[in-house]
Amino acid sequence: TGEKPFKCEFEGCDRRFANSSDRKKHMHVHTSDKPYICKVCDKSYTHPSSLRKHMKVHESQGSDSSPAASSGYESSTPPAVGSAGSKDST
Repeated sequence: TGEKPFKCEFEGCDRRFANSSDRKKHMHVHTSDKPYICKVCDKSYTHPSSLRKHMKVHESQGSDSSPAASSGYESSTPPAVGSAGSKDST
């Protein structure tokens, strides 16, 4: 139906989302949290789609690593924002 009842809770951001999961993923934009880490070169990203795009660089270089194997997580879902399982890029 196009409803987006989940508003970003960050002050000054007017983004809205269809579900709370998408809102959680969006929150990485407002923090320095980059939970999606390339296992080939250690670059980190806020969104899984950015990591998948990055992995094409390694694929074109003949790396044996696949995007799924190099996501930095067992599943495609990162830990919740602010959880102890989050990784820093510092």
